[in-house]
Amino acid sequence: MNLTGRQKQILDFITSYVREHGFPPTVREVAAAFGYRSVKAAQDHMRALERKGALRRRAGAARGLKIARGSTPGVRVLGVAPAGQPLLADETPGELLPLPSHLTAGGTLFAVLVMGHSMEPTLADGDHAIIRAEQTAQPGDIVAARVEGEVTLKRLARKGRKLLLKPENPSYPAIAIAGDTRIIGKVVGVYRRLE
Repeated sequence: MNLTGRQKQILDFITSYVREHGFPPTVREVAAAFGYRSVKAAQDHMRALERKGALRRRAGAARGLKIARGSTPGVRVLGVAPAGQPLLADETPGELLPLPSHLTAGGTLFAVLVMGHSMEPTLADGDHAIIRAEQTAQPGDIVAARVEGEVTLKRLARKGRKLLLKPENPSYPAIAIAGDTRIIGKVVGVYRRLE
């Protein structure tokens, strides 16, 4: 789908509005959000989004906008990753988390459902950690690491000459990086549902 910059912004606005309010904005609200003096400019962009298959509108309904499936930029959930003791992560592609396009640009991103409490309060049980696939990280970064075939989410730390995978929650032990341990990505965001 080849959208203009403004069309992407409008689609992102509608997506965020639906996520925040539970229903779509009116054409007037879209026009106001972009500073258009007339609703016609917003209508023209929305018609273009319809023609390109990104948006559908129900005729005669003030809030009849619907985002077409697959048109929203997002990040694929690749299963569960523990924020506790390392576990084998399920890497079966799951749901698509809709995110604005400016958050999904730059690198290969994926998400995992956080399970456990070792990274609280930064990553809470039930959050989705947004991870950029990388094999290197700096001390202080929160990483997804494979430890002897199992995956965990921890903060990379240095203690003397050793690197550690350190939890945020002091009730959990740090894991020394040794043997078959490798970084598979860096946590770059958190998707948290508040309901």
